[in-house]
Amino acid sequence: MTAQKPENKKPKTPKKPIPPPPSRPWTLAKFSFDKKKKSAATKNSEAEKEREIEESLESIYLSDGDDLTKISRKKTHRVRRFILWAIGLLATTSALAWAGLLFFQPDHAGGGDQLALAINAPISVTIGKEETFTVHWKNQSMEIVRNAEVRLSFPGEFTLTQAEPKPTSQESKSWSLGILSPGDEGQIKVQGIFLGEIGAQSAMQVIATFRPSGSDRDYDALATATFTYDQTVVESQLILPPKVVAGDDANIVYRIQNHSDRELTHLLAHIVLPEGFVPSASSTWRVLKDGSGLEWPLDSLPAETTTTVSIQGAFASGSAGNLPVQASVGTKALTNSFLAMSRAEGTLSVLAGDLGLTFVVNGSNTDRTIQPGDPLRITIGYSNISPEDLGSVEVKLGFESVVNGASATGTTLLNWSELEDSQGGVSSTRPRIQTIQYDSEVIPLLKKMAPQQEGTIEVAIPSIRAASGTQDAAIRLTVEGRVKTVGKDEVNRSIRTKPVLLHYRTDADLAVQANYFTEEGAPVGSGPLPPVAGETTAYRVTWKLEKHLHELSNINVSAVLPQTAAWSGKTLVNAGNVSYDEASRTVTWALNRMPAPVSELEVSFEVQITPAELDVGRFAQLLGETHVEANDADVSEQLTRSKPPLSTDLQNDEGARGKGVVRARE
Repeated sequence: MTAQKPENKKPKTPKKPIPPPPSRPWTLAKFSFDKKKKSAATKNSEAEKEREIEESLESIYLSDGDDLTKISRKKTHRVRRFILWAIGLLATTSALAWAGLLFFQPDHAGGGDQLALAINAPISVTIGKEETFTVHWKNQSMEIVRNAEVRLSFPGEFTLTQAEPKPTSQESKSWSLGILSPGDEGQIKVQGIFLGEIGAQSAMQVIATFRPSGSDRDYDALATATFTYDQTVVESQLILPPKVVAGDDANIVYRIQNHSDRELTHLLAHIVLPEGFVPSASSTWRVLKDGSGLEWPLDSLPAETTTTVSIQGAFASGSAGNLPVQASVGTKALTNSFLAMSRAEGTLSVLAGDLGLTFVVNGSNTDRTIQPGDPLRITIGYSNISPEDLGSVEVKLGFESVVNGASATGTTLLNWSELEDSQGGVSSTRPRIQTIQYDSEVIPLLKKMAPQQEGTIEVAIPSIRAASGTQDAAIRLTVEGRVKTVGKDEVNRSIRTKPVLLHYRTDADLAVQANYFTEEGAPVGSGPLPPVAGETTAYRVTWKLEKHLHELSNINVSAVLPQTAAWSGKTLVNAGNVSYDEASRTVTWALNRMPAPVSELEVSFEVQITPAELDVGRFAQLLGETHVEANDADVSEQLTRSKPPLSTDLQNDEGARGKGVVRARE
């Protein structure tokens, strides 16, 4: 039985004719460098090798199904192609990485990248409580670093209590780490107390210095942590009377508590008084330099204890309404500014009084400066602001001299012998505060004042210059009123006005003088005397600056030489610098300061004049008007003075007096 062929079997594709092989293209070239003939065995061996090569080439060219007349690329397997591509990519990436390491290594100038720093610090800090900060460091480079050191910088109000490890230098708060290998790391734990200002923001910094391996200089790294003083261990409270009548005594109490387990030292309490409150004199507080309030030194406040400060006084006439009171407790910063650790606020309800008083000095009721010797013109107004009659009213005007910061008798800076008082008040100069008193015997209206009834008192008294040795002076003026009865009620109430402080300006003045002879008669000038037209005569000009009060700064004295005068360049200077500007013909004496203890300074210079024919028969001009400018450092005011010109009429020179008129040449 004959087997049938499957139906789906395709017939064989006829083979293409096989091209004949090339005519022995593989003929071997044989070379021999041996001149001798080879043996038969060698020839047979070479013939066998040639035959094997021919058979191999024939199998390639004459293989079934291959057409070597055409060249084509075989398809490669996808997996094999992907593997080859991945190997190439990895090789390229590796090459780039090594190139980066070799050619693009980071510069050591970015030192912070080698030694890493971090601070673990609280965001909110409690004033007076011990806080903890942790500083982490790590050598994250592949190199050794040398001379590594960590320094901590805290605000001035921080006190270090302990550190682990202990700092190498306690004073600079620094830790020496020495040599750090790659990957070395560690931490510094710091504990301390802040006495900053409540609500303020502050910061601490960590600075690391080190020297990378192979470098010849040091680099640094920096980390900063900021925090806010949100809480405090100090609690404070104002205790105020619910209501007070203007003129009645009032007591302001400030209570301070230390809730920590540590003693607080160098504390200060500040109270900003309400407008119109006049405190009674006390030695426990002092007025702040800016005049904003009063200050109490508390020194120390032990742990878990309470203390109070209080101030007594009364509201001045005209005070009324709800008036704010502010208080704070804290310490002084290194810059001498006040850091409030705790604050308290309150309100005083002030009722209008019965007797109204107004008080002005030289047109004002505020503190200001006066020139020593200026007169004081004082006006006092009084009125009944009560709906009832006021009986047995008294008004008293007080004067207090303050010399070098201490109270002195009123006669120290006032000339009582020239007092002008049209009302004829009774004066007393015996006590420390001198007074002029007015009652019903002096002013009948004060015996019984009906509602809205009023009157005035006017007084004038000259001030006098401060005595030698005085460095600072002021006059404090006060007005006090007393009411015995209001209607039918006996009250014996007193009321005061706000004091007015008149601060003396500096008494500095300049003396300008020209001389030909000294007081002893020795000549300091030269040339003809009296001066002669067409001939040169030299004189000595002296500027003497004198004062008793205050330090002066930025002092400048100047004058212009007339056209007939010339600058010789001869000077005598005991302070500052004397110069001459030819363009403006100006002589200038300049010095940066004249301290308070220094009472006088002077300079002198020579001026040469050659009078013209027009000057014959009259005094020749030596120096133009002299101008003085300086700053009064104590009261921050500018001092200006002007002195008249100088001529050859030397009235203060006994030897040259009467010899100043220019003569004609003989």
